[in-house]
Amino acid sequence: MKKGSNIDHGFAWIIAATYFVWEMILAVTVKTFGVLHVQLEELYGHGAFKTSLVAFVMCLCWIIFSPVGGYIAYRVSHRISIIVGAIVTTGRCICIK
Repeated sequence: MKKGSNIDHGFAWIIAATYFVWEMILAVTVKTFGVLHVQLEELYGHGAFKTSLVAFVMCLCWIIFSPVGGYIAYRVSHRISIIVGAIVTTGRCICIK
């Protein structure tokens, strides 16, 4: 390959923007969960313990899947893992109603 060649052809910005948007959605959801918590209590009629499990599972998934993503990036390649992650993230964002 030539020195300074553009391998990704600009797709890195799309992947970075998708990841940024997804992280913002997750961060806002976690940080403002108090508002969502009240709505979940009213909607489902459960107590504070059961509805607070939603935040627990959300944070637990965040903690568990971060090392898994790192391991996959180590075993396969960073480029493939980022592309697959961007596709999955974009698909989830589109499917959320």
